[in-house]
Amino acid sequence: PSAQAQPTPEAHRRPDPHVVNPREVSPDARADRALAASATESNRHAGERPAQPALPASDIPSTTPIGPDELAFQQGWELLQQGQASAAAAAFAQVGSQSSVAEDAAFWRGIALGRNRQLQASERALLEFVRRYPASARVAEAWLAIGMIRSQDGGADARVALERARDLGAGAVRTSADTAIRQLDELGTSD
Repeated sequence: PSAQAQPTPEAHRRPDPHVVNPREVSPDARADRALAASATESNRHAGERPAQPALPASDIPSTTPIGPDELAFQQGWELLQQGQASAAAAAFAQVGSQSSVAEDAAFWRGIALGRNRQLQASERALLEFVRRYPASARVAEAWLAIGMIRSQDGGADARVALERARDLGAGAVRTSADTAIRQLDELGTSD
């Protein structure tokens, strides 16, 4: 029998919510630069994921079923990409804590709140994220964002958060944390 080419699942996959276009991040605020740095790091890691095996055509569903939590996450992600940070944060907050996307929703909710300039709420959400998901690959990014938020209000505990980001992070996250720590030192606002 002749071998027929089997379709791959790439055509049926949703876009990876972990890949962020750093050009979508406002370059004006230090917190936004930290978010851009973490997005660049996420993009680099996204390219390192192993390819998924091709499935036989009979195993590929014609439509991918999506539950309410996944739908809320997807809506939040789309809103965040469209610059609607407040609505995105609200959508991410709708994701249940036991959902398969709860960890990602918690992180992106904190980021969305920060992009909406709700800095205290963003810091609280990101601190809750690192408490609930200490082994997450995004913990260093969360500490970087926390440090950048804290540095905007005079530096209270900013250095501690930035040092955690530097120690836990790699690549752009570590570089951004080092740069922010140097800036705090130059301004004389570090703890």
